[in-house]
Amino acid sequence: MSDDNIARYRRLIEDAFNRGRLGVIDEAFDPDYTGHDPAFPRRGPGGARRFAEVFHRAFSEFHYTVEEVVASGDLVATRWTVTGVHSGSFLGIPATGKRVEVSGMSFNRFRDGKIVEGWIHWDTHGLLVQLGLARPLQ
Repeated sequence: MSDDNIARYRRLIEDAFNRGRLGVIDEAFDPDYTGHDPAFPRRGPGGARRFAEVFHRAFSEFHYTVEEVVASGDLVATRWTVTGVHSGSFLGIPATGKRVEVSGMSFNRFRDGKIVEGWIHWDTHGLLVQLGLARPLQ
């Protein structure tokens, strides 16, 4: 079961996020999906799709790299990095043309082959620093 869920997760990342085939999102997420992300809470496949669309519009050359994955039972945990060029508006922030790299971690719970719940934490402050909108913490 764990290996199947890892394969499903990797397919989601490669197809939806790296290749822009957002239709895969509808296959990957349960209708009752809840995404616990302080920056972008989301519900259902539609919420997951809107999340992906925001990033694809705002960051050209968007690429999502799974650095590490661990699974146990119905839970798949990943450590990841996303990169891209801020070439479109993001949360009301006009394009800066800056290349960014952001790290994060996700924990996704599967049921019947679909993601039903996710806990996502990523370095939003680091992104704002890279865009010139915040200072590094010291």
